[in-house]
Amino acid sequence: MALFTDERAGNPVRIVMRLPRMTGIRMAVIFRHYDTPGRGVLGQRLANTCRMRGLSFLVAGDPSLAMRLRADGVHLPQWQTYRIRGLKNDHPGWIVSAACHDAPSLARAAAADCAFLSPVFVTASHEGTLPLGPLRAHAMAAAARLPVLALGGINQHTAGKIKPGLFAGFGAIDGFEAD
Repeated sequence: MALFTDERAGNPVRIVMRLPRMTGIRMAVIFRHYDTPGRGVLGQRLANTCRMRGLSFLVAGDPSLAMRLRADGVHLPQWQTYRIRGLKNDHPGWIVSAACHDAPSLARAAAADCAFLSPVFVTASHEGTLPLGPLRAHAMAAAARLPVLALGGINQHTAGKIKPGLFAGFGAIDGFEAD
């Protein structure tokens, strides 16, 4: 599972501190906050919190910041998937994940550790984008050559529409919050 930070969701450090501890489930926090002034300072606070909580910490879209924050890896937007092999070679211990929105992007991301396929459902973070739907997303994930996690509109109401075993896991922005 992965929590994606987002400016709309509030303070990511507070959100991570409220996450329940889950035995036997690998949890990652993917730090986006691309346009936040002082992104590095917030990222350091979040990285420290993740280490304290035993969570993997990935920086989205900025390998240099990931190195400075001693992150566990990097999450690449779809337009940066060309960087996967180089990052895996330069940082063999890193987790490298990729954002994918269609079957061709999943094929390009095959060297990553995993891909987040989105949007599976209607989501506020990609307003106006037609969702893939769980069946179409599953067909893409089944054909992919890497573990695929569902992303986009995943919450306590939509999660039940994903059949167990169709994806390697899921990611969410606000799906970990109770209504």
